[in-house]
Amino acid sequence: MMVLVASALVIGVVASRPVPKVQAQVTSCSNSVLMGNYGGYFFGSLGGGTVNSVLALHFDGVNNYQMDQWQMAKGVLIINGGHGSGTYSLANLSDGACKGSLTDSRGRRVAARHG
Repeated sequence: MMVLVASALVIGVVASRPVPKVQAQVTSCSNSVLMGNYGGYFFGSLGGGTVNSVLALHFDGVNNYQMDQWQMAKGVLIINGGHGSGTYSLANLSDGACKGSLTDSRGRRVAARHG
């Protein structure tokens, strides 16, 4: 019960504070650029209720990542420190943009483009 309350408090504090948008200036786009610890959040809706997620990510600078997630839906903690891992890939595109993708251990892929 203590872990549940503590996690809910952490999510509540993070969700209630404005988070500045940070954007890195990168001259080269490769796996070695993405190394270290990062955080993320998601606020949205699911089934008519709100969903709030907080993520802690670690990238190794080679192509592996680990992630921990806390998620609340309709005010109830539904994921408490869920752990995931997988691989990532970053590459320069011909137009100078950077393209990246994450593939989790189940083979699900998410891609993003910057630039």
